[in-house]
Amino acid sequence: MNKFSWEDILENNQDIQLIGYWSLLNNNTHHCEHQTTPVVFYGFKRIYNYRACPENPCEKWRALFKEYLKKYNIVDENDFENHIKNPPCVLNCEPTGNKKDIVNGLCMDISSSELEKYSIREKDYDLVETEYQIICPQTWKTNEIFQKAFVLTAKDSAIYDEWKPFLAYHNNTRNWAYNLWEYFGKMFDETTLCNEWKYLHK
Repeated sequence: MNKFSWEDILENNQDIQLIGYWSLLNNNTHHCEHQTTPVVFYGFKRIYNYRACPENPCEKWRALFKEYLKKYNIVDENDFENHIKNPPCVLNCEPTGNKKDIVNGLCMDISSSELEKYSIREKDYDLVETEYQIICPQTWKTNEIFQKAFVLTAKDSAIYDEWKPFLAYHNNTRNWAYNLWEYFGKMFDETTLCNEWKYLHK
C-alpha cells in the first residue's frame, strides 16, 4: 500500500477519490456537495485510536476543541476539562494488509480546488491508496470491478493507545450510517473496533 502526505497530494494538483468511513459518512460535514457511492475496501481495520485532542493543547487548540465538543452538547466547563485531561478517541483506519479485514464507506470525488480545505481539516492524517468495490444499494452485492481511491489513516503522533471511544461522536456516526441504509449501518457495526480486539456492537 502506498502512503502519501497531504503535501504530496497537493503538489500533484489533481482530482482524487476519497473514501469516508467516519464523520464523512454525513454529507453535511463535506466542504462541498459531492456525489457519494457506497463501497467496501479491504486490508484495513476501523478503530477508535485517534486522539481527539493533543496532549497539553495550546490556548488556540483548547478553544477549537471546546467548539468541537459543543456540537455534541458538551458545554459544562468541568466536562470540558475532563475531556482535555482524558481525551476520547475518534475513528481511524489502520492498514493491516489482510484482505479479510473489510471496511465500508462512501467514496466521493474531491476536485483539486477543494483539496486544500480537506488537507487543513484532516491534517493529522496521511492518505493510503487502496482498492474498493462498489456496493449495489438494492442487492448489497459488490461489483466485481476493483477501483482505486485514497483512505485517510492517522499519523503516529495522533494515535492514542487508551482506546476510549468518544461515544457522542460514535452514536452520531453510527446513526448517519443507518440513515443511509439499514444494511450499511449493520456493516458499520460489524467492522468498527473500540480497541485491538473488541467490536462495539458485534
